[in-house]
Amino acid sequence: MARRPCQKRKIITEISVTGSVNNIGDLADSDTRSADNPEQQIALYLDLIRHWNTAYSLVSLNDVLHKLHDHVTDSLSLLPYLPKVNSHLDIGSGGGFPGIPIAIYRPLQKIVLNDRSRNKCRFLREVKAHLKLHNVIVVEQDIREPNPAGTRFKSITIRSVARPTQAWLLARSHLHEDGSVFLQTSVELSDVALENGRIDKVFQTERGLITKVGLVN
Repeated sequence: MARRPCQKRKIITEISVTGSVNNIGDLADSDTRSADNPEQQIALYLDLIRHWNTAYSLVSLNDVLHKLHDHVTDSLSLLPYLPKVNSHLDIGSGGGFPGIPIAIYRPLQKIVLNDRSRNKCRFLREVKAHLKLHNVIVVEQDIREPNPAGTRFKSITIRSVARPTQAWLLARSHLHEDGSVFLQTSVELSDVALENGRIDKVFQTERGLITKVGLVN
């Protein structure tokens, strides 16, 4: 298949505002309800990270001491651009960024948190229970495993899992034909680097770039 020439695109400058199953294919609709004060929920979430970090190796010590609020800001910078579809998939959720902050601020949207680490999934379930995030589903699974149920999502995030081009390859097998993967990067990507992918939009935020990528039709 011939590669398309790389084209310059306009970067949209916009300063941002501030359950458990065995397989991603085993998902069912679930009821959600409005969250409590979201700022308070975020504060409680960060307290849980500090409490459990030694046991579960969620983030680095430097992050615990200095960067947790930066991680929250990065996570919330996605909100203006994520579609309000029924279900959103966050791949490689780890300690919960960006999936948990998204779930707190989108209580009526089902947020699927995926990670292959048993300990990190235990932590995510603890957060779900402690914060009563009824819209969260935790899936302990290597995203590279086959997706026999064929479940596809119209909205996917994947942060700090791999380089952007590799992250796209991991996410695309779970992407609906009309869906988008949202990649957070410090530099602009090109269509040529994204196999069977097209860059629909690039958003500039205070924290870097958010690149919206869809499947080539």
